[in-house]
Amino acid sequence: RILQRVLRRGLDKLDISDTSRAALRRRAEHFTRALTYLMLGLVGIAALSLVVERLNLDEPRWRVRDIVHSLMTHGVYIVLVVIGALVVVRAGLLALEHLQQGLGRRHRRGDLEWERRTATLTGILSRIVTITVTFIALLMVFIELGFNVGPILGSAGIVGLAIGFGAQNLVRDVITG
Repeated sequence: RILQRVLRRGLDKLDISDTSRAALRRRAEHFTRALTYLMLGLVGIAALSLVVERLNLDEPRWRVRDIVHSLMTHGVYIVLVVIGALVVVRAGLLALEHLQQGLGRRHRRGDLEWERRTATLTGILSRIVTITVTFIALLMVFIELGFNVGPILGSAGIVGLAIGFGAQNLVRDVITG
């Protein structure tokens, strides 16, 4: 929160247009969110290492040759999956933005209801694209690391059905505006 306040005050002092300021503010929010997740990950790793130390669990013997071999085989694949997922998400978001602008040109400029509907649908679709691609990338990484993803897929299918049946009216209301 402190970082958000500092960034907000810094952006307010800049001599730029309101649209540029809004775009920079969105980027700053994404940046602070990423930093927050990074810090949470570091705290999680520290907590895990503390638990391992407190439980007196023996560390496995690490051999440099095995670590390098594992990083060269699995690490490269995981990095490629993450980069590919980022590219696909970015391309999907750009396509949705292009679609929203194309639909906006077909209607009058002052049609606020249409603008709200397209903004709502674009927001929902962008979240769906991001979540779907992230889920698939995580499954690919888990498979590469040797985890059994069958139970994860089964659970996700059941949860998806439950949410789909439970949210039919909500989705209908959101789409109609």
